[in-house]
Amino acid sequence: MSRQTVIPTAGWITASREVVAETLARLGATLSRIAVNHRRLNPWWGASGSSNHDGDRALLQSILDHLRWGILVPAPGQVWAEKGTGQICTVYTQPIHP
Repeated sequence: MSRQTVIPTAGWITASREVVAETLARLGATLSRIAVNHRRLNPWWGASGSSNHDGDRALLQSILDHLRWGILVPAPGQVWAEKGTGQICTVYTQPIHP
């Protein structure tokens, strides 16, 4: 086997790996765009609510502490979520708004 035969093969492998990496990056970006557009087209697929308010930081930290200490248990692996119905949240003791 001559050295000239091995060098082009190595070049093809390198080029193929670069193409695969670029394809995977594009696939990841495409999947992200699909997820965003699902939420835009159908608001039921979106996530709502937040804990970004400064007044909620102490409550959020309290919940995280209770989860860490085992006082609160995490949600099971499979849950059903939908828009808020106005019922009272057992953690925040406030209505859950749609």
